[in-house]
Amino acid sequence: GKKEYEATNIPTRLTNTWNKNSDFSLFLTHRYNLGVYRDVAMGKDTLSEFVPVTSFIHTAKFEKARHSFLSNADPQDYYKETYIDLGSAMSNDSTSYSSLKNTFGIALLEGFNKYAKAGLTAFLSHKINRYELMSVDSGRRNNYTEQEFYAGGELAKRQGRLLRYNATGEIGVAGKAVGQFRLNGDIDLNFHLWRDTVTFP
Repeated sequence: GKKEYEATNIPTRLTNTWNKNSDFSLFLTHRYNLGVYRDVAMGKDTLSEFVPVTSFIHTAKFEKARHSFLSNADPQDYYKETYIDLGSAMSNDSTSYSSLKNTFGIALLEGFNKYAKAGLTAFLSHKINRYELMSVDSGRRNNYTEQEFYAGGELAKRQGRLLRYNATGEIGVAGKAVGQFRLNGDIDLNFHLWRDTVTFP
């Protein structure tokens, strides 16, 4: 006849076995603005307003991740190829990854005068990746480090009602990043049609 099981009682080949993923990230950004002061009339008074022209930008991003596989009761001969701890009935495998990326940029800001219709940014970035993998020697770990260097730029118009856009590109110039490139952008067009507003995101 047919057997019925509850979800928690379905027979499986592996028991006391699970995967675990842990992730951590930290992001920091700061900028220093250079600009000019201009007078703004407020009724009978005049106020001095700071208008940023150029920004120096630095961002840093740190990421760390770890994947673990733990089995407290491996079935006999379940794995066809076993190289570590041949007499053990327990698996405890793990891999980890960490990275640190620094980006330095200089930006000519949008709108500081009537001719600056869009902002222009140039940047350089460096990323270091570190991988830690298991080894056939259970007392050691295999460590690998990679370096990536990128150069890129951004053209963006974020002010105005009719048209706003953003285009960013970067290309790998050294290390493991050589030959890589990324391009992305978006455009937002808004205009009035009779009593409504038409939007093209």
